[in-house]
Amino acid sequence: MSLSLPAAAAALLPGLPTLPPLPLPGSQLLAGALQLVTFQPTRSFGGGASGIGPFTHQVTIREAHRDELVVTDHPVEQGANIADHAYRVPSEVVLELGWSDSSLSGATFGITTGSALPPLLLDLVSLASGGAAGGPGSYVKYVYSQLLALQQTRIPFDIITGKRRYQNMLFTSLSVETDQETETALFVQARAREVLITQTSATTLPPTANQAFPNKTQELTDSGSKQLTVPDTTPQVGAFANAPAPLVSGGGGVFAGHGASGTW
Repeated sequence: MSLSLPAAAAALLPGLPTLPPLPLPGSQLLAGALQLVTFQPTRSFGGGASGIGPFTHQVTIREAHRDELVVTDHPVEQGANIADHAYRVPSEVVLELGWSDSSLSGATFGITTGSALPPLLLDLVSLASGGAAGGPGSYVKYVYSQLLALQQTRIPFDIITGKRRYQNMLFTSLSVETDQETETALFVQARAREVLITQTSATTLPPTANQAFPNKTQELTDSGSKQLTVPDTTPQVGAFANAPAPLVSGGGGVFAGHGASGTW
């Protein structure tokens, strides 16, 4: 059964007086009024090319920033460019964030998305009938599903924290724990890592005649296929049979030998 907002409130609170009809649909009027009291947060992430978000978390519990530089362990020659012996590791940030169904966004989530009742009233109706809170239309479940979708797109996005702005980030992990006290709330530990993006360009080299060292700087040319030749190093029998006898120096002159079994 579908109930309007005034009818649902009257069903839950029998003593509540009946409100006169509004000149505009209640969902439009309430959504317009909420826009007047919405503040632009300083922390957000998502959006851009991913098409998901941007997300504006309601509670920031902790932000942990990490930037590292890897330096070579080998000795570096005096006067060398040290930048050639060190490189930057992609930045990482860990965010501990929170959302709640009892927040302003959670209480009006069903109205702004076209549902018959906001999740807060749906939870009250469910609890009054012996059910549980946090139904399928829960605001925190929607936020969680969008976080997972943003991670699965694998499209880099920006993260704005209280200290700095990160670009080209991806979620490497999303950790969520739920207990008896956080059923209608969402506490997420999101770990994000930077994707280092570079650009390449093509250029045309000057003619070979204008190059000082064309053998090193000239463009590559196609010289056809080449066949690798391996020299034959196999010993040949009798190769030294007709070789001249070596000359041996000894005593006061030079003598020609006649082999191991001959005479000198």
